Order: sequence, then C-alpha cells, then structure tokens
Amino acid sequence: MKKFFVELIGTFFLVFTIGVSGNVWAIATVLMAMIYMGGYISGAHYNPAVTVGFIMRGTITVKEGLVYWIAQFSGALIGGLLSIWITGTPKSIGITEGMLAQAIVLELLFTSAMMLVILNVATSPKSKGNQYYGLAISSVVLAGMLTAGPISGAAFNPAVSIGHNIFDLAGHGLDIAVHLATSLAGAALGALGYKLIND
Repeated sequence: MKKFFVELIGTFFLVFTIGVSGNVWAIATVLMAMIYMGGYISGAHYNPAVTVGFIMRGTITVKEGLVYWIAQFSGALIGGLLSIWITGTPKSIGITEGMLAQAIVLELLFTSAMMLVILNVATSPKSKGNQYYGLAISSVVLAGMLTAGPISGAAFNPAVSIGHNIFDLAGHGLDIAVHLATSLAGAALGALGYKLIND
C-alpha cells in the first residue's frame, strides 16, 4: 500500500501543478521533489509508460504494474479535477493543429530519452546509490517540455494527458490517443536502449 500511495501522491502533484501553473520550471521542480520523496519507496514512476519500462527492465512484475497504473491514473484524475476547481478552466495538453507527425516524433523521442535516463540513473548497478537521479530525470523532462511543448503539448505521460484532456474528451480525444501510443512506444524504446547499452 505504501507504493500505491506514493505513486498516487506523486502523480497527483505533477498533474495538479501542470493544471494550475503550467510553468515548465514549476513542473520540473515539483517532479524532482516528488522523485526524491518517493524514489526509495516505489521507484517514483508517476507515469504509466515508465511503469511499462520498469516491467520490461524486470524491476517490477506486471501484477505490481497494474497497482501502479491504478494509483497513477487515480492521482492524475484527482489532480486534474482539483486544478479545474481552482482555476475554473480545464487544462488541455494538446497537439498544435497541422503538426501531428511532428508531435508524434517529439513525444516518441523525448519519452524514450526520459526512459533511458531513468533506467540508467535509477536502476543500473553502476549508478547505484547516486544522489543525482532526481535532478537528471527532471532535467530531461524539462528539456522535453521546452523543446516539444509548443508542438506536442509535451505530455510524455498518459496519466498527464488523460488527467487533463479527459474533461474535454470531444476536443482532445486524438491528443489522448497520440500521447498514449507515443509514450508507451517511447518507454519501450528506452527500455530496449537500456538493454542494448548495459547488457
């Protein structure tokens, strides 16, 4: 249950900060803080795609992954709802019109980069016990938001996309589908990249 609550809390604060602030520095900072808060308990995934990468890495089982997913999506929906209550407006994580192909490439690349960094700094025996893992992970997410945000919405996380876009499903159904597919595929690519580099 500790892992469940850590994943719920961390995902909640990530989605909530995106919804209320939208500032990339605030988002990266709260993500880093939540990673350090829960990393030693749950691995601090806060992202269903990252959980897929950890399953592929063999760090957690599929059964554990299902518990993580429930916690992550629950935290995301609570964070999205509370941010709407505070701001009065649903936050959309959308793809710029006419730039679907570019958005797919950006989401895929930065999710795979994020997954590769996470696995190397947080699970590799060669980096065991380091204290920089939270900074490294939040830095690659920050770089992704600054680079891809204006084009793809910079979700890199199906919980983030669903936690906000689900409240305007008619207008953002495609965004959810693209973010879900690219984040899962990107996480799988990152996990394969880890195996290629390390094994």
